[in-house]
Amino acid sequence: MNKKLLTLLVGIVLAAVLLSCSLTDMFKKKEEPPPQPPQEEQVEPPQPPVEETEPPPPPPQEEPVTPPPSKPKTKPAEPVKSEEPAEPVEEEKIPKAGLGVIFITNVRTGAFRVKIDDQKPPAIDHSFAGKKGGKADELRFERELKFEPGAHKFRFVCEDNEGSKGVKELDMNFAPGQHKVVRVVVKGAPGDIKLEILE
Repeated sequence: MNKKLLTLLVGIVLAAVLLSCSLTDMFKKKEEPPPQPPQEEQVEPPQPPVEETEPPPPPPQEEPVTPPPSKPKTKPAEPVKSEEPAEPVEEEKIPKAGLGVIFITNVRTGAFRVKIDDQKPPAIDHSFAGKKGGKADELRFERELKFEPGAHKFRFVCEDNEGSKGVKELDMNFAPGQHKVVRVVVKGAPGDIKLEILE
């Protein structure tokens, strides 16, 4: 009987000790984290040996496309603004020469013509007619001619309706802007033609 009681007491004491130890450990684990074991260096697992294979052929090389040379960017030239509008330049005009022609006649009917050089038609082509009966009146006709300066040949012609004709020629030289006057007088018949140069 004593042995059984003693065994039971010893068992209870051991159980109490074990329980108290386990409870203490449990509280300690909650209060302090357990020390981490030292980390061992991780050794990478050996990789399987790679079989040597021929490298794949390089991709076919395309010829590099070179872009066309770009033109340098330049600003377009700005138009020059002039303050005043440009006036057209006029060519220097040479003043023309002039000849005043005075025609006086008592021929009743006919025509008076003046030619300059060989120009056609004549510079002057004037028909005249006076009264038919009695004494013939004196007719007067005046005209101004303009032409380029220089040497010119003038041909004066008086002709009546019956076919009678009088002709006189005159060579004259004119400076730029120069003016002269010639008087042509026909009295009686066209053949009686006279020239007078008036200064």
